Amino acid sequence: PKTAGGIFATDGSIYFSPFGHNQIQSVRAANGGVSATPTPTSTMGSWSQPIVGRDGRLYFLPLSTTGRIMVRRPNTVQNLVSFLTTPAGQSYNTGILAPDGKIYAFPLNNTNSVGRILVIDTNVEASEVPPVSFVGPTIDAGWGAMAMSADGLIYGLP
Repeated sequence: PKTAGGIFATDGSIYFSPFGHNQIQSVRAANGGVSATPTPTSTMGSWSQPIVGRDGRLYFLPLSTTGRIMVRRPNTVQNLVSFLTTPAGQSYNTGILAPDGKIYAFPLNNTNSVGRILVIDTNVEASEVPPVSFVGPTIDAGWGAMAMSADGLIYGLP
């Protein structure tokens, strides 16, 4: 299956985002073992490259899905996958975990009226649901890339 990017997680595995299918692919770095975790929905979707939050969970931002953030908890036998809700139709190319423990993501396009910067606060306990909010004015154009400078400022490129 196709993927949209991967990341090394706290359990020693590399996780890859589903792109046009409903399974999170992973490779165990120590032995090369490959596995797949089905998402709890039969809906095919695409998510951007995962981000590891301060809480150790993996956050997959919606790239071309129904505006839901997919969350995967590594180090769990049950392969727990859940969803956080964002406005339907909003998509994000990537996000950045900032020094304050929050993930910031700029909207990929402005096809709906929300077009604001997504914020996920990962400064939570494993049993808590991370809060999702939006900051800033509505952005008139989509953003394709993000980078953080040494002083912690985040820059977006259209």
